[in-house]
Amino acid sequence: MNDKVKTRVYLVEITGQAQPRLVRATFPHIAERHATAHMASARLPTQDELIECTVAGIKVEDAHEEARQAELPVT
Repeated sequence: MNDKVKTRVYLVEITGQAQPRLVRATFPHIAERHATAHMASARLPTQDELIECTVAGIKVEDAHEEARQAELPVT
């Protein structure tokens, strides 16, 4: 039995880019992260940056909200 995790080639389509990318990875989320790594970065904002964003009307997005909504029972 082969205990090695299989790598596959994933087609990663990035919104706003005409050409998709082919990425070899073990899981789709790893392929997505690799393909988009140069497009975004996340860090804690400085207090001044936080104030500037608030003044500009930029809302805080909850990255976990979708997962929480999926856990709610249907009534």
